[in-house]
Amino acid sequence: MHAVEAEDKDMVHRLLALGADINTQNRKNLTALHLAAQQGSCKMIGYLIRKDANLESKDRDKETPLAKAVQQGHLDAARMLIERNADITTRNSEDLCLLHHAVRLDHPHRMITLLLDERPELKESLDSYDRTALHHCAQEVRLEAARALLERNDHPDVGAVD
Repeated sequence: MHAVEAEDKDMVHRLLALGADINTQNRKNLTALHLAAQQGSCKMIGYLIRKDANLESKDRDKETPLAKAVQQGHLDAARMLIERNADITTRNSEDLCLLHHAVRLDHPHRMITLLLDERPELKESLDSYDRTALHHCAQEVRLEAARALLERNDHPDVGAVD
């Protein structure tokens, strides 16, 4: 795990050659791929995927490496994971989808665009309190995110109950 955080590909390679399990989880159930995605390290993500890292492993909050990339705003890392067929419809233990996470970013427009280009139906996804990403924008006063969502939605359901 430390070698991944340090982006030391040679050390990761040596550890794998010595029999280390690429999908080992730490005490928070994070894998090497979670850590690389969280850091936005596309080189390490690519290497780990080539070595058969599990794209869908979940940490203790039921978050995948793709969720970590989205939460940290690492657009290129998120795109790379999506291109490798990571599940974009994944939800965490709070029933939040990736779009719910994306609207919380400081500069969410490009991440929202990436997610909705892949899965337009994410804009209708509800969390465990029946709130869409647009509800989250209103509740948290995320104007840039709300604007990005509304640009992609000809007929927002403004009557949806929170």
